[in-house]
Amino acid sequence: MIDSQRTRKGNTMKIRILTFGLMLLMSTAVDADIAQPDAIVYGTLRIDGEVASAIEAYTVVARVGGIGDPVSVYRMGDNPAAGDRYVLHIPHAVQADGRMPSTSTPQAGALADIYVIDNTNGNEVHAGSVEVPASGKTLQLDLAVSSQDLYAGYALNNSSGNGCSSGGGTCGAVGVISPLLMLCGLVRMRLRFRH
Repeated sequence: MIDSQRTRKGNTMKIRILTFGLMLLMSTAVDADIAQPDAIVYGTLRIDGEVASAIEAYTVVARVGGIGDPVSVYRMGDNPAAGDRYVLHIPHAVQADGRMPSTSTPQAGALADIYVIDNTNGNEVHAGSVEVPASGKTLQLDLAVSSQDLYAGYALNNSSGNGCSSGGGTCGAVGVISPLLMLCGLVRMRLRFRH
């Protein structure tokens, strides 16, 4: 009699553990996104008009607003089949219902900002923007930046899309002067409040 009660309690406990495990498993499966084929953005990277080779120390990064981490990163030479081109694989996914786009991957048509990073000094320069292609689609986007922007870390002049002129131009001057003007303004405001 006592053995049968222990057996029943043991079986009941096993059933509860299995039920809990299945519920836990089902809850994680419901929240999982379903991966779709990546969108691909590829092209050449030109530094001062010269095509950057696969062995050069540059990284191309795509960022989409609202998504914290970069959506794609390509270090030149990562894919030997790409040769002297960069290849960004931008992920797509749908929610578990199979219809609604995932909130953790960019949607087709979202604006992706493309940056070039000099791996030797870590400077990052905005090289262009592109609408994210649909899942499974490809788009060629050739990039061009100047070495002065890349090595100095100046922001690119977004109106031209090609960066500052080789002599530094307005973009280089603004990159240095703007923080100085802001500092002067703050000092001046502080002096006014003291009087």
